[in-house]
Amino acid sequence: MIMKHLLTTIGCLVALTMSAQTPYNPDADGNGLIGVSDLTSLLSLYASSFSTGFIVDDAITIVGYTEQEGADAWYEAPSNVNPLVYVLDGTSPSISANADQNFLIEADPVNGTTIHLLSKGSSGLLIQQTSTGASWYVDLCCQNNQVNRMSSMVFWNGEWYIER
Repeated sequence: MIMKHLLTTIGCLVALTMSAQTPYNPDADGNGLIGVSDLTSLLSLYASSFSTGFIVDDAITIVGYTEQEGADAWYEAPSNVNPLVYVLDGTSPSISANADQNFLIEADPVNGTTIHLLSKGSSGLLIQQTSTGASWYVDLCCQNNQVNRMSSMVFWNGEWYIER
């Protein structure tokens, strides 16, 4: 009986240690539904520390470029890298404040993929998946009309959403 409790405690500690290194996933059992077993997993985190910062270890920063002065701004993800966090830096002097912004990505985005866009303008971001031709337009207008601002988008179940 003591051995059973000891093994259960060790298993819980290992699970908590491993989960602290990855972003929170509300579907803990991976069955595509959020149910009682997922709630039990959430409750095991009660009273533990929490940081609101995003993970930067696997982030990749992509500097925007233009073909010519005042033209559209382009960001292109390297085809051999598929991070969970992209930081698109559109503050280059060659990018005008009214430029359209385009992000080219090769791989399928997975749930939780996040884009942080540093931008001089208030236009949206066109995300294009070059391997399949899929595209998404994220309208950033009116969220914040100031120069040099940051917008964040997260991919979930086939759509991009603005984090507010």
